[in-house]
Amino acid sequence: MPRTTDEPVIKRSFYEKEQKRPALKINRMLSVVFFVVFFLAVLGGLGIFWLLRDDLEQSHLRQFTRDLSWSFRPRAQISAEKIIFDGQRDNAYAPFKDGLAVLTTNRLVCYDAVGKELISAERSFKSPRLLSSPRNILAYDRGGNTLVLANDRSILLDIRTERPIITAKLNRQGYVALVTQAEGYKSLLTVMDAGGVPVFRYFSPDYIIDVALSPDSGMCAISFAVFEGNWIKGHIRVFDITKRDADEIINSPAAVIRPKDEDGLISEVFFQRGGKILAVGEKNISFYDLDGVLLNSTDFSGRDLLDYSVMNTGIAVRTARTYTGIESQLELYDFDGNMVDSTELKEEIICQSGGGDYVTLVTSRSIRVYDSKLSLKSDEPNELGARQILQRDNGTMFLIFNDYALIYSP
Repeated sequence: MPRTTDEPVIKRSFYEKEQKRPALKINRMLSVVFFVVFFLAVLGGLGIFWLLRDDLEQSHLRQFTRDLSWSFRPRAQISAEKIIFDGQRDNAYAPFKDGLAVLTTNRLVCYDAVGKELISAERSFKSPRLLSSPRNILAYDRGGNTLVLANDRSILLDIRTERPIITAKLNRQGYVALVTQAEGYKSLLTVMDAGGVPVFRYFSPDYIIDVALSPDSGMCAISFAVFEGNWIKGHIRVFDITKRDADEIINSPAAVIRPKDEDGLISEVFFQRGGKILAVGEKNISFYDLDGVLLNSTDFSGRDLLDYSVMNTGIAVRTARTYTGIESQLELYDFDGNMVDSTELKEEIICQSGGGDYVTLVTSRSIRVYDSKLSLKSDEPNELGARQILQRDNGTMFLIFNDYALIYSP
């Protein structure tokens, strides 16, 4: 019987199938491994995003999207929803989360972006002061005894101090620095963690003017009014608050800063990115490193400091000569103390506010937004007659009126 080609063809086909089966199993295993790795990467990315979501609000991506929207949108937009509150002359305001926090003389309220109340606390505030961080809101009564720390869901800390409150500060991690009067001392500084537990106390023989907490909650900088003979001088002492031995901390500050006598008192201190301390004096603004070494100092050339706004990349300062009337000058300095740019202002400025990478000036006729290089990004008519604004980190802002607020998007 003649041989055909069927048999070898069948055998070859069967052989090839047997060879492909292990390869298919390997491919399936690789697909499963790839899927598991991809799934874990997505979960990890979401976790990182959740932890860093507040910092991402101030990222270059957010600035890029904001610049892009400004380029394609011909006119500014104003929210249709009003945030309605109890209008009082002494109200304090602060942007918080996507909404607004309002502190009156008898009530703290946090609203979302459409005006819905998230939390409310009735307390007495004769001189209301309000501070916000990405996670918390701090309300206190300057010269009184009331302090409330809250988030957008509940009250975290509610205390009545034994002595009147001089000032208080809040950092990004929710740590609170509270300065009160103290028996037998000029001032008492108490630093509390985000849970309200005291982690540092300092009984000061000198009057404390201001205090700042570092972003990582590891250090604090304190501005003092120190009496030396017949003179009152400004000093800054920097402490490591991670130590638990109070005597060691008090006796050995990490740095002592003694500005020049002509600089006067230091009204406010800030910690900035890159390990810089910013000190606002009576006649200039100085920049120090964490060892107390002077890096640079502004020179206003005989001009008076009218207002300032701390941004992500520097500080926007508005100065004027007392005899020039409504004219002033806006200058932007980086955190090394170098002037980035300046611009002359020919109109009376009603309000100045800074946040993120922007600073906004309001006049009776316009609302002007400048970026971190002092480039004019938006100049729109002040059609509604806003008298107060709150700049938000993402470039938008709240227009504050007598008893309501609107979100303004340049």
